[in-house]
Amino acid sequence: MHFYVRSERNGAIEHHAFTANKAYAIVRPRFKEVDGVLSEGLIDIGGTLHQVVSTEHGFKVYKAREMKDPVLKEWGAIVTQGRVSLFTLPSRDRVDVDLCTWLQNKVLGVYVNIGYNNIDDRLDCLNPFRSNKFVGKISVTKSHEDRIRGRETALKVGKALKAIFPELTDIGLGKVVDLYNETFGGKDYKLYDSRDPKVFASVYNEEYHAPMQNPRTTSLRKSIGCSCMRYPFEELPHHPAYVYGSGDFVIYYTKDGQGRTGSRCVVYDTDKTDRPQAGPIYGVCENSMNIIQTELDKMDAECINPDWTGAYLLHIPYGDGDGVVGPYLDLEPRSLSVVDSKHLVVESGGEIYAGDYNGILGDSSHCDDCEEPYCEDSFHYYNDRAYCESCFYERYDYCEWTDEHYPREELVQVLPHEVLVWDQCDNLCQCTDGEWWDIEHAYHVQGENVWISEDTYEKDYFESEWDNEIYHNDNAAHTTEGEVVGIVEVEDAGYEKNDNGQWFDPQSELDLKEGDKK
Repeated sequence: MHFYVRSERNGAIEHHAFTANKAYAIVRPRFKEVDGVLSEGLIDIGGTLHQVVSTEHGFKVYKAREMKDPVLKEWGAIVTQGRVSLFTLPSRDRVDVDLCTWLQNKVLGVYVNIGYNNIDDRLDCLNPFRSNKFVGKISVTKSHEDRIRGRETALKVGKALKAIFPELTDIGLGKVVDLYNETFGGKDYKLYDSRDPKVFASVYNEEYHAPMQNPRTTSLRKSIGCSCMRYPFEELPHHPAYVYGSGDFVIYYTKDGQGRTGSRCVVYDTDKTDRPQAGPIYGVCENSMNIIQTELDKMDAECINPDWTGAYLLHIPYGDGDGVVGPYLDLEPRSLSVVDSKHLVVESGGEIYAGDYNGILGDSSHCDDCEEPYCEDSFHYYNDRAYCESCFYERYDYCEWTDEHYPREELVQVLPHEVLVWDQCDNLCQCTDGEWWDIEHAYHVQGENVWISEDTYEKDYFESEWDNEIYHNDNAAHTTEGEVVGIVEVEDAGYEKNDNGQWFDPQSELDLKEGDKK
Protein backbone atom coordinates (compact mmCIF):
# COMPACT_ATOMS: atom_id res chain seq x y z
CA MET A 1 0.00 0.00 0.00
CA HIS A 2 1.28 3.46 -0.95
CA PHE A 3 0.33 6.87 0.45
CA TYR A 4 0.61 10.57 -0.27
CA VAL A 5 -0.11 13.78 1.65
CA ARG A 6 -1.75 17.12 1.02
CA SER A 7 -1.40 20.20 3.18
CA GLU A 8 -4.23 22.51 4.10
CA ARG A 9 -1.96 25.52 3.71
CA ASN A 10 1.10 26.79 1.90
CA GLY A 11 4.38 26.42 3.75
CA ALA A 12 8.00 25.37 3.63
CA ILE A 13 10.32 22.78 5.17
CA GLU A 14 13.97 23.79 5.30
CA HIS A 15 13.35 26.45 2.63
CA HIS A 16 11.64 23.93 0.31
CA ALA A 17 8.16 25.30 -0.37
CA PHE A 18 5.02 23.16 -0.54
CA THR A 19 1.66 24.22 -1.91
CA ALA A 20 -1.73 23.85 -0.34
CA ASN A 21 -3.83 20.94 -1.67
CA LYS A 22 -0.96 19.66 -3.85
CA ALA A 23 -0.20 15.95 -3.51
CA TYR A 24 3.28 14.86 -2.35
CA ALA A 25 4.46 11.27 -2.42
CA ILE A 26 5.34 9.49 0.83
CA VAL A 27 8.45 7.62 -0.26
CA ARG A 28 9.01 5.59 2.90
CA PRO A 29 6.02 5.40 5.32
CA ARG A 30 6.25 4.24 8.94
CA PHE A 31 3.42 2.83 11.02
CA LYS A 32 2.68 2.51 14.70
CA GLU A 33 2.84 -1.15 15.61
CA VAL A 34 -0.38 -1.28 17.64
CA ASP A 35 -3.14 0.12 15.46
CA GLY A 36 -1.45 0.29 12.05
CA VAL A 37 -1.92 4.06 11.83
CA LEU A 38 0.56 5.90 9.61
CA SER A 39 2.76 8.00 11.89
CA GLU A 40 5.53 9.47 9.76
CA GLY A 41 7.41 9.15 6.50
CA LEU A 42 9.85 10.58 3.98
CA ILE A 43 8.08 13.01 1.67
CA ASP A 44 9.28 14.12 -1.76
CA ILE A 45 9.03 17.90 -1.98
CA GLY A 46 10.59 19.36 -5.09
CA GLY A 47 13.07 16.52 -5.48
CA THR A 48 14.23 16.62 -1.85
CA LEU A 49 13.31 14.13 0.89
CA HIS A 50 11.97 15.43 4.20
CA GLN A 51 11.06 13.42 7.31
CA VAL A 52 7.54 14.50 8.30
CA VAL A 53 5.33 13.40 11.19
CA SER A 54 1.61 12.99 10.41
CA THR A 55 -0.56 16.11 10.96
CA GLU A 56 2.61 18.25 10.94
CA HIS A 57 2.48 21.39 8.74
CA GLY A 58 -1.20 20.74 8.13
CA PHE A 59 -0.51 17.54 6.16
CA LYS A 60 -3.20 14.92 5.83
CA VAL A 61 -2.49 11.36 4.69
CA TYR A 62 -4.32 9.71 1.80
CA LYS A 63 -4.18 6.20 0.39
CA ALA A 64 -2.95 6.03 -3.19
CA ARG A 65 -4.87 4.15 -5.87
CA GLU A 66 -4.09 0.46 -6.02
CA MET A 67 -1.20 -0.10 -8.42
CA LYS A 68 -1.78 -3.19 -10.58
CA ASP A 69 1.37 -2.97 -12.72
CA PRO A 70 3.96 -5.10 -10.84
CA VAL A 71 6.85 -2.95 -12.09
CA LEU A 72 5.31 0.29 -10.85
CA LYS A 73 4.20 -1.33 -7.60
CA GLU A 74 7.72 -2.57 -6.87
CA TRP A 75 9.20 0.83 -7.77
CA GLY A 76 6.86 2.66 -5.39
CA ALA A 77 4.91 4.61 -8.01
CA ILE A 78 2.01 6.61 -6.59
CA VAL A 79 -1.21 7.73 -8.27
CA THR A 80 -3.64 9.89 -6.29
CA GLN A 81 -7.33 9.15 -5.95
CA GLY A 82 -7.81 11.91 -8.52
CA ARG A 83 -5.61 9.90 -10.95
CA VAL A 84 -2.64 12.30 -10.75
CA SER A 85 0.66 10.45 -11.26
CA LEU A 86 3.39 11.47 -8.80
CA PHE A 87 6.13 9.62 -10.65
CA THR A 88 5.92 10.98 -14.21
CA LEU A 89 9.34 11.89 -15.60
CA PRO A 90 9.62 14.87 -17.99
CA SER A 91 10.67 13.67 -21.45
CA ARG A 92 13.76 15.89 -21.27
CA ASP A 93 14.94 13.85 -18.28
CA ARG A 94 14.97 10.56 -20.20
CA VAL A 95 18.67 9.68 -20.16
CA ASP A 96 18.68 7.29 -23.15
CA VAL A 97 15.97 8.17 -25.65
CA ASP A 98 17.33 5.74 -28.26
CA LEU A 99 17.11 2.80 -25.85
CA CYS A 100 13.60 3.74 -24.70
CA THR A 101 12.40 4.12 -28.30
CA TRP A 102 13.90 0.73 -29.16
CA LEU A 103 12.12 -0.91 -26.21
CA GLN A 104 8.80 0.60 -27.30
CA ASN A 105 9.07 -0.09 -31.04
CA LYS A 106 11.23 -3.22 -31.37
CA VAL A 107 10.48 -5.22 -28.21
CA LEU A 108 6.98 -4.39 -26.98
CA GLY A 109 4.35 -6.18 -29.06
CA VAL A 110 7.00 -8.24 -30.85
CA TYR A 111 8.58 -10.31 -28.07
CA VAL A 112 6.38 -9.41 -25.10
CA ASN A 113 2.87 -8.23 -24.27
CA ILE A 114 2.23 -6.25 -21.08
CA GLY A 115 -1.58 -6.11 -21.38
CA TYR A 116 -3.17 -2.89 -20.16
CA ASN A 117 -0.01 -1.73 -18.40
CA ASN A 118 1.67 1.36 -19.82
CA ILE A 119 5.24 1.12 -21.12
CA ASP A 120 5.75 4.90 -20.75
CA ASP A 121 4.96 4.63 -17.04
CA ARG A 122 7.56 1.89 -16.63
CA LEU A 123 10.20 3.86 -18.52
CA ASP A 124 9.40 6.99 -16.49
CA CYS A 125 10.06 5.07 -13.29
CA LEU A 126 13.09 2.98 -14.24
CA ASN A 127 14.61 5.50 -16.71
CA PRO A 128 16.95 2.84 -18.24
CA PHE A 129 20.14 3.86 -20.03
CA ARG A 130 23.29 2.23 -21.39
CA SER A 131 25.87 2.61 -18.65
CA ASN A 132 29.15 4.40 -19.36
CA LYS A 133 30.72 3.37 -16.05
CA PHE A 134 29.80 -0.30 -16.47
CA VAL A 135 30.22 -0.83 -20.20
CA GLY A 136 27.82 -3.42 -21.60
CA LYS A 137 25.28 -3.00 -18.79
CA ILE A 138 22.01 -1.10 -18.49
CA SER A 139 21.52 1.20 -15.49
CA VAL A 140 18.08 1.73 -13.94
CA THR A 141 16.56 3.70 -11.08
CA LYS A 142 15.13 0.93 -8.89
CA SER A 143 12.79 3.00 -6.69
CA HIS A 144 11.25 6.40 -6.12
CA GLU A 145 13.70 7.04 -3.28
CA ASP A 146 16.64 6.11 -5.54
CA ARG A 147 15.43 8.73 -8.01
CA ILE A 148 15.44 11.43 -5.34
CA ARG A 149 18.85 10.36 -4.01
CA GLY A 150 20.33 10.12 -7.52
CA ARG A 151 21.11 6.40 -7.26
CA GLU A 152 21.40 4.23 -10.35
CA THR A 153 22.01 0.48 -10.41
CA ALA A 154 23.89 -1.14 -13.31
CA LEU A 155 22.44 -4.51 -14.33
CA LYS A 156 23.39 -7.09 -16.91
CA VAL A 157 21.35 -6.62 -20.07
CA GLY A 158 19.14 -9.65 -19.44
CA LYS A 159 18.38 -8.66 -15.87
CA ALA A 160 17.58 -5.07 -16.85
CA LEU A 161 15.23 -6.22 -19.60
CA LYS A 162 13.52 -8.56 -17.15
CA ALA A 163 13.08 -5.65 -14.71
CA ILE A 164 11.32 -3.65 -17.45
CA PHE A 165 9.39 -6.62 -18.87
CA PRO A 166 8.85 -9.28 -16.16
CA GLU A 167 6.37 -10.86 -18.59
CA LEU A 168 9.25 -12.01 -20.85
CA THR A 169 9.69 -15.78 -21.11
CA ASP A 170 13.20 -17.24 -20.91
CA ILE A 171 13.17 -17.90 -24.65
CA GLY A 172 11.86 -14.44 -25.40
CA LEU A 173 14.44 -12.86 -23.10
CA GLY A 174 17.27 -14.63 -24.94
CA LYS A 175 16.00 -13.32 -28.26
CA VAL A 176 15.69 -9.75 -26.98
CA VAL A 177 19.20 -9.86 -25.49
CA ASP A 178 20.55 -11.00 -28.87
CA LEU A 179 18.63 -8.23 -30.61
CA TYR A 180 19.98 -5.68 -28.12
CA ASN A 181 23.56 -6.78 -28.77
CA GLU A 182 23.04 -6.59 -32.52
CA THR A 183 21.43 -3.15 -32.27
CA PHE A 184 23.66 -1.46 -29.71
CA GLY A 185 26.87 -3.43 -30.12
CA GLY A 186 28.69 -0.58 -31.84
CA LYS A 187 26.90 0.95 -34.81
CA ASP A 188 29.77 3.23 -35.81
CA TYR A 189 32.24 0.52 -36.90
CA LYS A 190 33.97 0.99 -40.27
CA LEU A 191 35.80 -1.63 -42.31
CA TYR A 192 39.48 -1.40 -43.32
CA ASP A 193 42.01 -3.75 -44.93
CA SER A 194 45.81 -3.82 -45.22
CA ARG A 195 48.81 -5.97 -46.11
CA ASP A 196 51.21 -3.81 -44.07
CA PRO A 197 52.99 -5.82 -41.32
CA LYS A 198 52.79 -2.85 -38.95
CA VAL A 199 49.01 -2.77 -39.34
CA PHE A 200 48.80 -6.48 -38.55
CA ALA A 201 50.75 -5.87 -35.33
CA SER A 202 48.66 -2.86 -34.32
CA VAL A 203 45.29 -4.50 -34.95
CA TYR A 204 46.23 -7.57 -32.90
CA ASN A 205 47.36 -5.54 -29.86
CA GLU A 206 44.58 -5.47 -27.23
CA GLU A 207 45.67 -1.99 -26.13
CA TYR A 208 43.73 -0.69 -29.14
CA HIS A 209 40.64 -2.93 -28.80
CA ALA A 210 37.10 -1.69 -28.19
CA PRO A 211 35.26 -2.83 -25.00
CA MET A 212 34.15 -6.46 -24.96
CA GLN A 213 30.43 -7.25 -25.33
CA ASN A 214 30.54 -11.08 -25.11
CA PRO A 215 29.71 -12.14 -28.69
CA ARG A 216 28.45 -15.63 -29.46
CA THR A 217 31.32 -17.87 -30.50
CA THR A 218 31.72 -20.72 -32.98
CA SER A 219 34.72 -22.29 -34.71
CA LEU A 220 34.45 -19.53 -37.33
CA ARG A 221 33.62 -16.57 -35.04
CA LYS A 222 35.63 -16.11 -31.85
CA SER A 223 35.89 -13.66 -29.00
CA ILE A 224 38.88 -11.37 -29.49
CA GLY A 225 39.29 -11.41 -25.70
CA CYS A 226 40.24 -15.11 -25.89
CA SER A 227 42.95 -14.68 -28.50
CA CYS A 228 46.42 -15.37 -27.11
CA MET A 229 47.87 -13.10 -29.81
CA ARG A 230 46.19 -10.00 -28.33
CA TYR A 231 49.13 -9.21 -26.03
CA PRO A 232 51.81 -6.61 -26.92
CA PHE A 233 54.77 -9.09 -26.79
CA GLU A 234 57.11 -6.23 -25.94
CA GLU A 235 60.01 -8.60 -25.31
CA LEU A 236 60.08 -9.59 -29.00
CA PRO A 237 61.55 -7.52 -31.87
CA HIS A 238 58.10 -7.57 -33.52
CA HIS A 239 54.59 -8.62 -32.62
CA PRO A 240 54.03 -12.23 -33.84
CA ALA A 241 51.26 -11.05 -36.21
CA TYR A 242 53.83 -8.83 -37.94
CA VAL A 243 55.02 -11.84 -39.98
CA TYR A 244 51.66 -12.03 -41.79
CA GLY A 245 52.81 -8.92 -43.68
CA SER A 246 54.62 -10.91 -46.37
CA GLY A 247 52.21 -9.80 -49.08
CA ASP A 248 50.27 -13.07 -49.21
CA PHE A 249 47.85 -12.12 -46.41
CA VAL A 250 45.29 -9.34 -46.03
CA ILE A 251 43.92 -8.32 -42.64
CA TYR A 252 40.33 -7.09 -42.64
CA TYR A 253 39.44 -5.16 -39.50
CA THR A 254 36.88 -2.73 -38.12
CA LYS A 255 37.37 0.37 -35.96
CA ASP A 256 34.85 2.39 -33.99
CA GLY A 257 34.55 6.17 -33.85
CA GLN A 258 37.33 6.30 -31.25
CA GLY A 259 39.75 4.33 -33.41
CA ARG A 260 39.47 1.13 -31.39
CA THR A 261 39.53 -2.28 -33.08
CA GLY A 262 36.21 -4.12 -33.03
CA SER A 263 37.05 -7.22 -35.10
CA ARG A 264 39.70 -8.75 -37.36
CA CYS A 265 40.16 -11.54 -39.86
CA VAL A 266 43.32 -12.73 -41.66
CA VAL A 267 42.77 -13.86 -45.27
CA TYR A 268 45.26 -15.65 -47.55
CA ASP A 269 44.61 -13.96 -50.89
CA THR A 270 47.07 -14.03 -53.82
CA ASP A 271 47.15 -15.34 -57.36
CA LYS A 272 48.25 -18.65 -55.83
CA THR A 273 44.69 -19.25 -54.56
CA ASP A 274 41.50 -19.90 -56.54
CA ARG A 275 39.54 -17.81 -54.02
CA PRO A 276 40.41 -15.97 -50.80
CA GLN A 277 41.03 -18.31 -47.84
CA ALA A 278 39.67 -16.73 -44.63
CA GLY A 279 40.70 -17.59 -41.10
CA PRO A 280 38.29 -17.18 -38.15
CA ILE A 281 36.79 -13.78 -37.41
CA TYR A 282 37.74 -12.42 -33.97
CA GLY A 283 35.64 -9.63 -32.47
CA VAL A 284 34.33 -7.78 -29.45
CA CYS A 285 30.68 -7.85 -30.56
CA GLU A 286 28.30 -9.37 -33.09
CA ASN A 287 27.89 -6.20 -35.11
CA SER A 288 31.59 -5.65 -35.77
CA MET A 289 32.02 -9.31 -36.77
CA ASN A 290 29.02 -9.16 -39.10
CA ILE A 291 30.64 -6.31 -41.03
CA ILE A 292 33.66 -8.48 -41.85
CA GLN A 293 31.46 -11.49 -42.66
CA THR A 294 29.54 -9.38 -45.16
CA GLU A 295 32.81 -8.41 -46.87
CA LEU A 296 33.96 -12.04 -46.98
CA ASP A 297 30.67 -13.05 -48.56
CA LYS A 298 31.08 -10.35 -51.22
CA MET A 299 34.50 -11.67 -52.24
CA ASP A 300 33.29 -15.29 -52.14
CA ALA A 301 35.94 -16.20 -49.56
CA GLU A 302 36.31 -19.79 -48.39
CA CYS A 303 35.33 -19.71 -44.70
CA ILE A 304 34.22 -23.29 -43.96
CA ASN A 305 37.31 -25.25 -45.05
CA PRO A 306 40.04 -22.69 -45.72
CA ASP A 307 43.59 -23.78 -46.53
CA TRP A 308 46.72 -21.65 -46.09
CA THR A 309 49.11 -24.19 -47.57
CA GLY A 310 51.70 -22.42 -49.72
CA ALA A 311 51.27 -19.04 -48.04
CA TYR A 312 54.41 -17.10 -47.21
CA LEU A 313 55.18 -15.41 -43.87
CA LEU A 314 58.10 -13.17 -42.99
CA HIS A 315 61.14 -14.96 -41.59
CA ILE A 316 62.35 -13.23 -38.41
CA PRO A 317 64.86 -15.41 -36.47
CA TYR A 318 64.85 -15.20 -32.68
CA GLY A 319 67.71 -16.00 -30.30
CA ASP A 320 70.67 -18.22 -30.95
CA GLY A 321 68.67 -21.34 -31.81
CA ASP A 322 66.17 -22.24 -34.51
CA GLY A 323 63.32 -20.17 -33.08
CA VAL A 324 61.44 -17.64 -35.19
CA VAL A 325 58.95 -14.90 -34.37
CA GLY A 326 55.48 -16.01 -35.39
CA PRO A 327 51.81 -16.40 -34.38
CA TYR A 328 49.80 -19.45 -33.54
CA LEU A 329 48.21 -20.49 -36.85
CA ASP A 330 44.43 -20.81 -36.70
CA LEU A 331 44.38 -23.36 -39.52
CA GLU A 332 45.91 -26.72 -40.26
CA PRO A 333 48.60 -27.48 -41.21
CA ARG A 334 50.28 -25.79 -38.26
CA SER A 335 53.81 -26.21 -39.53
CA LEU A 336 56.27 -24.04 -41.43
CA SER A 337 59.41 -24.52 -43.49
CA VAL A 338 62.18 -22.05 -44.16
CA VAL A 339 62.18 -20.76 -47.73
CA ASP A 340 65.09 -18.34 -47.41
CA SER A 341 66.34 -15.62 -45.09
CA LYS A 342 63.22 -13.56 -45.78
CA HIS A 343 60.34 -16.03 -45.87
CA LEU A 344 58.70 -19.05 -44.28
CA VAL A 345 56.04 -21.15 -46.00
CA VAL A 346 53.01 -22.96 -44.60
CA GLU A 347 53.19 -26.65 -45.50
CA SER A 348 52.49 -30.06 -44.04
CA GLY A 349 55.45 -31.67 -42.35
CA GLY A 350 57.37 -28.42 -41.95
CA GLU A 351 60.19 -28.39 -39.43
CA ILE A 352 58.76 -25.46 -37.42
CA TYR A 353 55.70 -26.15 -35.28
CA ALA A 354 53.26 -23.22 -35.50
CA GLY A 355 51.08 -24.24 -32.57
CA ASP A 356 52.85 -22.29 -29.83
CA TYR A 357 51.47 -19.14 -28.23
CA ASN A 358 54.34 -17.21 -26.72
CA GLY A 359 55.21 -15.58 -30.05
CA ILE A 360 58.28 -17.78 -30.63
CA LEU A 361 57.86 -20.79 -32.91
CA GLY A 362 60.17 -23.76 -33.02
CA ASP A 363 60.22 -24.35 -29.25
CA SER A 364 56.89 -25.76 -28.01
CA SER A 365 55.43 -24.44 -24.77
CA HIS A 366 52.96 -26.04 -22.37
CA CYS A 367 50.58 -24.98 -19.62
CA ASP A 368 52.57 -24.36 -16.45
CA ASP A 369 49.87 -26.14 -14.48
CA CYS A 370 48.55 -29.18 -16.37
CA GLU A 371 51.53 -29.25 -18.80
CA GLU A 372 49.22 -29.61 -21.81
CA PRO A 373 50.17 -27.69 -25.01
CA TYR A 374 48.71 -24.22 -25.40
CA CYS A 375 45.96 -23.54 -27.91
CA GLU A 376 44.89 -20.30 -29.62
CA ASP A 377 41.56 -20.08 -27.79
CA SER A 378 42.81 -20.80 -24.28
CA PHE A 379 46.14 -19.14 -23.60
CA HIS A 380 46.44 -16.87 -20.55
CA TYR A 381 49.36 -15.24 -18.72
CA TYR A 382 49.28 -14.40 -14.99
CA ASN A 383 52.29 -13.47 -12.86
CA ASP A 384 54.72 -14.77 -15.48
CA ARG A 385 52.96 -18.13 -15.62
CA ALA A 386 51.16 -19.43 -18.70
CA TYR A 387 47.86 -21.31 -18.41
CA CYS A 388 45.47 -23.09 -20.70
CA GLU A 389 41.90 -21.78 -20.47
CA SER A 390 40.68 -24.56 -18.18
CA CYS A 391 43.45 -24.11 -15.62
CA PHE A 392 43.27 -20.32 -15.79
CA TYR A 393 39.56 -20.07 -15.01
CA GLU A 394 39.85 -22.57 -12.20
CA ARG A 395 42.10 -20.08 -10.43
CA TYR A 396 41.23 -16.63 -11.75
CA ASP A 397 38.21 -14.55 -12.67
CA TYR A 398 37.42 -11.12 -14.08
CA CYS A 399 36.98 -7.88 -12.11
CA GLU A 400 34.27 -5.68 -13.65
CA TRP A 401 35.73 -2.48 -12.19
CA THR A 402 39.41 -2.79 -13.08
CA ASP A 403 39.01 -4.83 -16.29
CA GLU A 404 41.66 -7.24 -15.00
CA HIS A 405 41.80 -10.85 -13.77
CA TYR A 406 42.60 -11.81 -10.15
CA PRO A 407 42.76 -14.99 -8.05
CA ARG A 408 39.22 -16.12 -7.23
CA GLU A 409 39.84 -15.79 -3.49
CA GLU A 410 40.54 -12.06 -3.99
CA LEU A 411 37.23 -11.39 -5.75
CA VAL A 412 33.93 -10.57 -4.07
CA GLN A 413 30.43 -10.13 -5.41
CA VAL A 414 29.43 -6.48 -5.07
CA LEU A 415 25.84 -5.43 -4.48
CA PRO A 416 23.57 -4.07 -5.75
CA HIS A 417 25.25 -4.52 -9.16
CA GLU A 418 25.88 -8.27 -8.62
CA VAL A 419 29.30 -8.19 -10.27
CA LEU A 420 32.66 -9.66 -9.25
CA VAL A 421 35.15 -7.05 -8.05
CA TRP A 422 38.69 -7.22 -6.67
CA ASP A 423 38.49 -6.82 -2.89
CA GLN A 424 41.19 -4.10 -2.93
CA CYS A 425 39.21 -1.73 -5.17
CA ASP A 426 38.24 1.70 -3.94
CA ASN A 427 34.58 2.57 -3.32
CA LEU A 428 33.99 -0.87 -1.83
CA CYS A 429 32.95 -1.83 1.69
CA GLN A 430 31.80 -4.88 3.62
CA CYS A 431 28.54 -4.18 5.44
CA THR A 432 27.00 -5.63 8.58
CA ASP A 433 24.89 -8.01 6.49
CA GLY A 434 28.14 -9.77 5.56
CA GLU A 435 27.90 -8.67 1.93
CA TRP A 436 30.18 -6.37 -0.08
CA TRP A 437 28.53 -3.21 -1.39
CA ASP A 438 29.33 -0.35 -3.72
CA ILE A 439 30.04 2.46 -1.25
CA GLU A 440 27.60 4.69 -3.15
CA HIS A 441 24.85 2.33 -2.01
CA ALA A 442 26.00 2.09 1.62
CA TYR A 443 26.13 4.25 4.75
CA HIS A 444 28.79 4.64 7.41
CA VAL A 445 27.49 4.53 10.98
CA GLN A 446 30.04 6.60 12.88
CA GLY A 447 28.77 5.67 16.34
CA GLU A 448 29.18 1.97 15.63
CA ASN A 449 32.13 2.35 13.22
CA VAL A 450 30.46 0.01 10.71
CA TRP A 451 29.11 0.18 7.19
CA ILE A 452 25.50 -0.73 6.48
CA SER A 453 23.85 -1.43 3.14
CA GLU A 454 21.04 0.67 1.75
CA ASP A 455 18.69 -2.26 2.46
CA THR A 456 19.72 -2.33 6.13
CA TYR A 457 19.45 1.46 6.32
CA GLU A 458 15.88 1.45 4.99
CA LYS A 459 14.88 -1.27 7.45
CA ASP A 460 16.69 -0.42 10.68
CA TYR A 461 18.36 3.02 10.56
CA PHE A 462 17.65 6.72 10.07
CA GLU A 463 19.55 9.96 9.50
CA SER A 464 19.46 12.44 12.37
CA GLU A 465 18.05 15.86 11.59
CA TRP A 466 20.60 17.45 13.93
CA ASP A 467 24.04 16.13 13.10
CA ASN A 468 23.10 14.19 9.90
CA GLU A 469 24.75 11.07 11.32
CA ILE A 470 23.23 7.60 10.92
CA TYR A 471 21.63 5.94 13.97
CA HIS A 472 19.81 2.68 14.62
CA ASN A 473 16.05 2.97 14.98
CA ASP A 474 16.38 1.70 18.55
CA ASN A 475 18.35 4.87 19.29
CA ALA A 476 15.80 7.28 17.79
CA ALA A 477 14.50 10.16 19.83
CA HIS A 478 11.39 12.10 18.75
CA THR A 479 11.40 15.70 19.93
CA THR A 480 8.41 17.88 20.66
CA GLU A 481 9.53 19.98 17.70
CA GLY A 482 8.81 17.02 15.40
CA GLU A 483 12.46 16.13 14.80
CA VAL A 484 13.94 12.63 14.71
CA VAL A 485 17.45 12.54 16.17
CA GLY A 486 19.77 10.24 18.11
CA ILE A 487 19.12 9.62 21.81
CA VAL A 488 22.74 10.45 22.57
CA GLU A 489 22.19 13.88 20.98
CA VAL A 490 19.18 14.83 23.10
CA GLU A 491 20.85 13.51 26.24
CA ASP A 492 23.97 15.55 25.53
CA ALA A 493 21.76 18.58 24.93
CA GLY A 494 20.07 18.11 28.31
CA TYR A 495 16.68 17.17 26.89
CA GLU A 496 14.16 15.21 28.98
CA LYS A 497 11.39 12.80 27.99
CA ASN A 498 7.73 13.67 28.66
CA ASP A 499 4.85 11.29 29.39
CA ASN A 500 4.17 10.90 25.67
CA GLY A 501 7.66 9.59 25.04
CA GLN A 502 8.80 12.78 23.30
CA TRP A 503 11.95 14.67 24.21
CA PHE A 504 11.90 18.37 25.12
CA ASP A 505 14.30 21.09 26.20
CA PRO A 506 13.48 21.88 29.86
CA GLN A 507 15.38 25.14 29.70
CA SER A 508 13.27 26.29 26.76
CA GLU A 509 10.13 25.28 28.66
CA LEU A 510 11.34 27.23 31.68
CA ASP A 511 12.17 30.28 29.60
CA LEU A 512 8.73 30.09 28.03
CA LYS A 513 7.02 29.99 31.42
CA GLU A 514 9.11 32.92 32.69
CA GLY A 515 8.11 34.87 29.63
CA ASP A 516 4.45 34.15 30.23
CA LYS A 517 4.75 35.47 33.82
CA LYS A 518 6.16 38.73 32.57
